[in-house]
Amino acid sequence: MNRRLILGFLAFGAILALFLFVDERKENLSETIFWKESWASLEYTPPSEEWLKENDTFSKTAVRLQIYSTGWKENPLFSATIKDETSKEEYTYEGNFNVKNSFNDLSVLKTKIWEASTPEVLKTYSIDPANSPKIKLTNKNGSFKELAIGKKLTSDTNRVVCESDSKVIAPYYYILEKFKNPIESMRERQFINHSGGYVKSISFSSLGRTVLVENSAEKNQYGSYVNHWRRPSGGRIVLPPEIGNQWENQVKALRADLYPDDTNGPGFAFAKESSMTEPEAEIQVELSSGVSVSLKIFPVINWKERYYRPVIREFKGFFVEGPSFMSVESFGSFLNGATQVQNAKQWERPNQRIQ
Repeated sequence: MNRRLILGFLAFGAILALFLFVDERKENLSETIFWKESWASLEYTPPSEEWLKENDTFSKTAVRLQIYSTGWKENPLFSATIKDETSKEEYTYEGNFNVKNSFNDLSVLKTKIWEASTPEVLKTYSIDPANSPKIKLTNKNGSFKELAIGKKLTSDTNRVVCESDSKVIAPYYYILEKFKNPIESMRERQFINHSGGYVKSISFSSLGRTVLVENSAEKNQYGSYVNHWRRPSGGRIVLPPEIGNQWENQVKALRADLYPDDTNGPGFAFAKESSMTEPEAEIQVELSSGVSVSLKIFPVINWKERYYRPVIREFKGFFVEGPSFMSVESFGSFLNGATQVQNAKQWERPNQRIQ
């Protein structure tokens, strides 16, 4: 009797485990990898007004996203390029985490369905290659894939139906909904932004004077970098740690507070004209990854009763950004830090004089 009871419990446990396993893995088992590829660029084409009348809202701004390798084991750079509809000139800005995630999400594209497209299915899901929003992905060899976007999958609203290579597929919707947002959501506003590594040097030049600091950071026992700042300009000294770290934080605080094409922005014509004079200052920052960033700072402008400085940022060897605007307050804070660095005295390590 006991034996039968034990066997009964074991059988019931096996059936329960099988049920739970199958239920937990059902979604994963139904997914298929449609493609696996390392893309070098991504081009988004907005939908027609006709398509938008009856379908989900997508951005009306075309954009080209690119990825740049900065070296082995180093984080890549990303860019987002648009065309000004008035002048037909292209403007490029650094791409942020949304651009990075788009490349990551679209490198391995999974789908819940994979079947030949038919006119009936395309019509049902509002997929029209001439009018739908589209994404073109190109690898470094020039080979490409295209996605024409339609409506969400009827049986699973977390997925959207698309067409690619005459196939109907249904990737996750979150992968593509980034292209519903304004283009500014794809730009990195922080001028000096890096993950991993450290700031190797900061140089500020204005009105014939230059303030330069160098850093030889070392990792501590917790894996974090500890900075060691020195000032080669104006008499070579070792800087007090708090002064060097403060200036680093102030340069990292500099950001694009306004873009020409923001909702309340001045437009690209105004931005271009305000950045055609000689720059009044230049900031150069070298990162431990080897990436060098230059900021050209132009004379103050007034826009809607607020004061800004136009900025042109360059990632040397990669791309030059279009103009943007930083607030005079954040630049003033950076200038105060430069003055403290310039006036700093030799730092003496506690109980040990630095030679």
